[in-house]
Amino acid sequence: MTTVYIYQANDATKIVDGEEVHNFEGAYLNMTLGADRWKPEYMEAYKAVLKMFLPNHSGVDAAERAFFITNTGQQAEGETFFNYAGMNARSLSVGDLVEVEDDETGESVYYICDTFGFRQMDTRRMELAA
Repeated sequence: MTTVYIYQANDATKIVDGEEVHNFEGAYLNMTLGADRWKPEYMEAYKAVLKMFLPNHSGVDAAERAFFITNTGQQAEGETFFNYAGMNARSLSVGDLVEVEDDETGESVYYICDTFGFRQMDTRRMELAA
């Protein structure tokens, strides 16, 4: 079994002088342009919004399956997900992070959704892997 966590940035707005304005320097808007825009400090803007159990998938295949499920709503038998209370998860899209955890080893690999496919992250520094 593989557990997948989806993290999304939700900093599209910020409060300036008591008013809500678009945060064009924030993680959310910058990351919609692709994985090359990633900065490790953006991690603080991300929150886990979905937890999925995908019994027949691992690695980047699990990230691709999570993308499919969140964008189509079509799940296979045995695939389940949990939406964290109070979190408004949207479909998985460019800039979102996906943690794929192998339930047998407990090891996790992080991927970032790019403009096409996924790129693996170096979890020691939360940078794009070489």
